[in-house]
Amino acid sequence: MAGPLEVTVNPMRRLTPGEEAEIAWMRQNGVLPATGPREGGLMQMIGGILSDPAGAASSAYGAVTSDPIGVARGLLVDPVVDTVNWWSDAVQGRVPLTDAQGRTSTDAIGRAMDIAGSFAAPTFGARVATGAPDPNTVSMFGAGERRGRLYGGADIPDDVKVQQNIAKVIERTPEFENLLPYLTAEELSAVTSQMGDKILRGTQVGNLGDMQGGAVAGAGKLGWYRESANAMSTIFGEDINRFSSLLAALSPQTSVEMNMMNAARTWANWVKAGRPKDPNEILDIMGRSVVGDKGKDSILDAWKNNAISALSQQEGAGVDDFRLSGPKVDSFRRNVAGDLVPVTNDAWESHHMGVPQDAFSKSGTNLPGYGGVYLGKNIANRQVAENMSKALGFDIAPAEVQEMNWSFTKALYEQMAENRGRGGPSALDIVQEGLLDEKRVADVPDFASLLQDDRYGGPLKEIGLGPEIDKAAGAVGRIGGRDLSAAANPAGARNIARRVDALYDTRQFVSATAPFRARPGSSLRADGGRDFVLGPYGKQSSGFVSLDWGAKGRIHQVTPEYSKAVQSTSVTPVETFAEIAADGPSRQAWIDKMRAAQQSRGALGRSVDVYNRSGYKGAKVFSTPDGNAGFAVKPDGELSSVVSMKGQGPVGFSDSAVTLAVQNGATWLNAFDTVLPGKYGRHGFKPVARLPFDEQMARAEWGDAAVDEFMRDTKRFNNGRPDLVFMVYDPDFADKVPNRIGGRLAKSYDDAMRIVERSKTEVANKANKAKPAVRNKPSVPGLLDEQ
Repeated sequence: MAGPLEVTVNPMRRLTPGEEAEIAWMRQNGVLPATGPREGGLMQMIGGILSDPAGAASSAYGAVTSDPIGVARGLLVDPVVDTVNWWSDAVQGRVPLTDAQGRTSTDAIGRAMDIAGSFAAPTFGARVATGAPDPNTVSMFGAGERRGRLYGGADIPDDVKVQQNIAKVIERTPEFENLLPYLTAEELSAVTSQMGDKILRGTQVGNLGDMQGGAVAGAGKLGWYRESANAMSTIFGEDINRFSSLLAALSPQTSVEMNMMNAARTWANWVKAGRPKDPNEILDIMGRSVVGDKGKDSILDAWKNNAISALSQQEGAGVDDFRLSGPKVDSFRRNVAGDLVPVTNDAWESHHMGVPQDAFSKSGTNLPGYGGVYLGKNIANRQVAENMSKALGFDIAPAEVQEMNWSFTKALYEQMAENRGRGGPSALDIVQEGLLDEKRVADVPDFASLLQDDRYGGPLKEIGLGPEIDKAAGAVGRIGGRDLSAAANPAGARNIARRVDALYDTRQFVSATAPFRARPGSSLRADGGRDFVLGPYGKQSSGFVSLDWGAKGRIHQVTPEYSKAVQSTSVTPVETFAEIAADGPSRQAWIDKMRAAQQSRGALGRSVDVYNRSGYKGAKVFSTPDGNAGFAVKPDGELSSVVSMKGQGPVGFSDSAVTLAVQNGATWLNAFDTVLPGKYGRHGFKPVARLPFDEQMARAEWGDAAVDEFMRDTKRFNNGRPDLVFMVYDPDFADKVPNRIGGRLAKSYDDAMRIVERSKTEVANKANKAKPAVRNKPSVPGLLDEQ
């Protein structure tokens, strides 16, 4: 037997929902005691791999098989006599339990030990001693459980550089070690030493429970990929890899229907032309085939290189020869050809997760395109597939989780959007009240169905594939039809509905307010004229008015045009703001009111900075007329001190504050990663950097009681440790801003500010390159002509 393996507890390991279900089964059937320690303590009790009662290190993992009773007796953390006796009986097979699915206590014991073993954190690169449980043991639930280090049971490559790189990732992000079993070897090659945190965040953003809820809600399209692949395999035979590669190459920035139409036409014309391999000939064929009346100019740039690659491969090329550039299109190629391990993370995936699609497109350096969030999302899909498989008793593949979420989100959004503008139900209402049309989900387009329609299959029939298309018709009837209710998570489906509503609201707001977005240099003379922007708020009043709380200010009134524009959105603008005079008494009165508002917020008020008078030197400061809410725009463009009196601030204050602040020169801000970055994002503030929550510093500055309260109040945001997000105003930014995603992870506050300054410069340079143009030349009162 090999020497002992040194084992310590991995503090980041937690039971998955699937493991909780297994443990519950063990308890219900007497395989485990009905009561006892939970989480790590339970694992110590059943695994025999952790510390003994005296705290001594585990002596030999391999001894679990050679002397299981001794290990069990010697390593129990809570050595209750009855428990030890039970364990002894169970290991010796004297607890002959079998359930309806044929699972026995012996199966359960092996599974329990597997779970316990996964709680260990062995020294990286160490070998499991001879005689240890087989690392590829299949789950007692028979659902494709992995016991290897990588997905599918593959080993980490025996390469020093690879292992050193992984060790660095784990050193920076310890949680990454628990994610390794959900990465493929290919994906592992894309991981750099800096990517661990982004991968972890990518697994967390969508929420596994939400993804499972969305998948079950979209069960009507289970089999989308599998049956599309079966149909295309029947039709194209040995050409399945080439056609699936072409199909995926033509998929960016188009609908499923248009994707198949373009692919079928291009394929038919390419075959008619004798299957040419010359790139120019292929482009000519595409120009005659894709929808549009501009010939080759109708071909999107995103299609060209990959489509040429697909059709120019030599006859007899293998499946790997058809690899496409970019993880989304290559995963799609593999999915539609029947490989259900990769995950296609496209626009609708970003919608159901509530993240911008470009979060998936950040480039990795080792395998271009595979950024941290993309890999994290792949991991999350595999975890959900595993959990659903255990709950259902039959396999669900990672790509099937994606296809069902895709179908549910798309159907839900389209049904909601049809009537929302006329007062129809929100997505959340539709889900809560059971109003989602099942037929709408079932009718979400898939390739197996489209090929039976002559608009798409017709061109293929022209080249003699009619009989094959007829043979493939049976694939359509095999989509959907399986009962997934045992894995249902209605709360998860409702959370996705909330994101769908947020997506709709953001789109409506951005569209309605686009004419009012200030642009860098919009008030400067250029080419002999002015580039005017329609202002949300009118010019300040010519004279000061006295406010009843001791300050003087000039009044800004919302314009009728802006009020009308946002009527169809979820935002209600604050009608009046006062720009506070610069005299000492007025500024001090304003500061006193802001501090009162800050204190009314309890510990959350600590997240807002309210300075002494010197901190606002040169700043513009604003408040509502009653002084219950206000903000400041500092000389460097920082939007700061945004705060309102709890229970007394006006409805829509934060949206209105950002609107008026941008109009008055705000170019950047920072905020804790709660609900605020999402609100600021729809006004054009883009996340550019983020700092992890520094609990130690917060306790030093705020005190323990305030930090404890803050962490309780923000528990749903990274467990009470929200990042500090730095955002820069970009009038062209119109995407979603989710929690935990967006912006570079900065090393320090100063580092974050360097990123902010670079980003501000980039926005300004982009504006300078654009030719100045009159955007909304003033013709009615209340338009902004900035000084």
